[in-house]
Amino acid sequence: MRLFVQVIYVSFLLIFSSVKILAQDIHFSQYIHSPLNLSPAGTGFFNGDVRANAVYRSQWNSVTVPYETFSLAYDQVVGKIAVSGSRNAVGILVNNDRAGDGNLGTLQVLASFARLFSIGEDSIHFINVGIQGGFSYRNIDFNKLTFDNQFNGDVYNATISSGEQFEKDNYIYPEFNAGIAWLGLFENTQCSAGLSMQHLNKPGISFLNETVKLPVHWQVYSSVWLRSEDMISFNPSIIYMGQEEFRELTGGMEIKVNLNRDVARNYSFGAGLHYRFDDAIIPSAAVYYNQWRLGLSYDINVSDLKRASNGHGGPEFNVTYIMKKIRYNVRKNNCPVY
Repeated sequence: MRLFVQVIYVSFLLIFSSVKILAQDIHFSQYIHSPLNLSPAGTGFFNGDVRANAVYRSQWNSVTVPYETFSLAYDQVVGKIAVSGSRNAVGILVNNDRAGDGNLGTLQVLASFARLFSIGEDSIHFINVGIQGGFSYRNIDFNKLTFDNQFNGDVYNATISSGEQFEKDNYIYPEFNAGIAWLGLFENTQCSAGLSMQHLNKPGISFLNETVKLPVHWQVYSSVWLRSEDMISFNPSIIYMGQEEFRELTGGMEIKVNLNRDVARNYSFGAGLHYRFDDAIIPSAAVYYNQWRLGLSYDINVSDLKRASNGHGGPEFNVTYIMKKIRYNVRKNNCPVY
């Protein structure tokens, strides 16, 4: 009972200790379960040696042309593993995003490398340092956009020249990201926290012949797994991000119920509720079956845009597969399966 009260208290702190927020860039409601998007330090940061992850998100279908995002990620442990648990990992991340009437597209291909360090002789503290590099390809269909010059005073006429001149409808720019994460394994409790920085090289982005720098996008996040003795675990989490003057804060909790007492098997059901401040309430559900996790969340819009969206935000599907062959070398605890 004491554990449950502590979890509820932490969750209320996560949700209500927030400030007004806005944000940019690709990100997901199930942020903890898209680790390579969360941070390069998410590479290899799991209990196993091979992981694959897929995410699909659709947003604002009731308002305009839906914003659709696909994400595929793969990471694995490479090389020898030290007795302490220290190890190297590599990964690949591919994101494809389509947005708005002009079908604005962004394709990201990023490779990552991370090194996990064991801190101290008891092997209950770990630091993971990761880097990520690659490129992004952005394109737009200007023929699908409308301009004020194409209105003749009464109706829109597509045959009228827009009067606009664009130098190009696509471009490629390099990406460089970095991150650091901490993991602590304690009795019935596993804690993690991290910091990631994206667009560290501040690449130039523009469909015109001018220099527009993409600002650095930073994220600070934390997650805790609290396990009780009655086969129930609690996972409060929080993420705070920013890009120039824009901010976003999301927090909440998932409750996971183990349906099988055999520790060698993982038959569990999870239900969660998160809140993206001044934007959306996010209920979620998940099924854990051995090495698989299938998650579904839905953004319920509560911002001023709800007048147009009728409260509809969008669904997000997440599938994760982890092949376990190794464990961190700890006496009593295992690293959590994110």
